[in-house]
Amino acid sequence: MGMEQREMATGFRRLLCAVLVLSLLWSALPAAAEVTHGAVTGDRVLFRKATSGSDYWDHLDKGWVAKILGETKDSKYTWYKVEANIPVALNRTYVGYIRGDFFRKLTAQEESTWLVNKPQPYKALFENPPIVTASPSPVPTGLTAAPVTTPASRGTTAWWQWPAPTCAGSPTATASPPCRRTSW
Repeated sequence: MGMEQREMATGFRRLLCAVLVLSLLWSALPAAAEVTHGAVTGDRVLFRKATSGSDYWDHLDKGWVAKILGETKDSKYTWYKVEANIPVALNRTYVGYIRGDFFRKLTAQEESTWLVNKPQPYKALFENPPIVTASPSPVPTGLTAAPVTTPASRGTTAWWQWPAPTCAGSPTATASPPCRRTSW
């Protein structure tokens, strides 16, 4: 074999090794995290043995988490085939069905939080809903302070929540052109 052929064979071997190493590393990377759990959204929801009939494993309350095994649809409803434990047998799992209008998939963040210690029911899903707050309102022209936001308004301010203006020290005086609003 000539020198040139050996160099080509060596280069080919190196390329082949690099491809093999990359393919092994690629296969070791976790797949995109797919949500595999859902939660019951109502109280005393039937965890059924089948989508038809009246047999059921137990009633599940709001926040009960189950592993989603599949999804089927009939003429009226979407049914989730799930695996879950039940309140009277927490150490055992059962396979059954929950109707889709009483069950929802967890978000990726909810699922990763639940998987840490798997509380049943997972009440944190429904106890602390996110609060959306509004940005501060600009001070209207001619006013010296912004309107007051009450805790009950949760970040919104309506005109009827503003305090009454005072003019010349009188809380009953009305704002007229000679009276300048100095406080709210």
